[in-house]
This record gives sequence, structure tokens and C-alpha cells, in this order.
Amino acid sequence: DHVGFAFQLEVIAIALLFFLNSTLGLFAHVKISFQFASAILNMLLLFAFGEEFLFFYVRRKDHSGVVNWYYDLFLVPIGICLFCTILELKSPKSNNARFWTRGWTGFTGYVDR
Repeated sequence: DHVGFAFQLEVIAIALLFFLNSTLGLFAHVKISFQFASAILNMLLLFAFGEEFLFFYVRRKDHSGVVNWYYDLFLVPIGICLFCTILELKSPKSNNARFWTRGWTGFTGYVDR
């Protein structure tokens, strides 16, 4: 099925962005010689959340069905994470945006299960 294969490629691209962000962040905190600017990691996270938001926004098909409600509700935590990542790029010293981004990311993973 060609549609299912294209769907999986989109999911893999989003997952790789999140995996790359996690891996580079881990290496930046573990090894002193391997430093990345937090702005680069936040931009990578911004692209990942943006791609995930567009992925679920485009998937809305049936405007009266239950699946559409699920996608609409799933857009809320992703949008909050996207907004908080933008705030974190604007003020990298602030812990509030980082706290809300990490909290809603965990909630998004919990809702997806």
C-alpha cells in the first residue's frame, strides 16, 4: 500500500527529529567537549513540534466524527509545546517555558498511548 508507506515515512521523519534532539541534548550534557548551543537544540525541537502539528492538522478528514475530535484535542498540547518552544528561543534563561514544554511533551506522550 503506497499510502501507508508514505504515512510511515512522515512518522519516521518526525520521530527522527525528536530522537536527534534528545541525542544531541544528552551528548551536550554528558560530554564537555561536545557542546551545542541551546538555540540550535531549540530550533530542532521547534521544527519537530511544527512538523508534528502539521501532521495531525492535515489528518483531519471526517469533520463530524470522533477521530476528528481526537485530532483536534491532540493539537492543543502540541500547540502549547510549539508556543513554549518559541518562548524558550526568545528568552533562553527563563525556566518557565522549558518547564511547560517538558511537561506538555510528557502529557502528549501519555495521551498518545
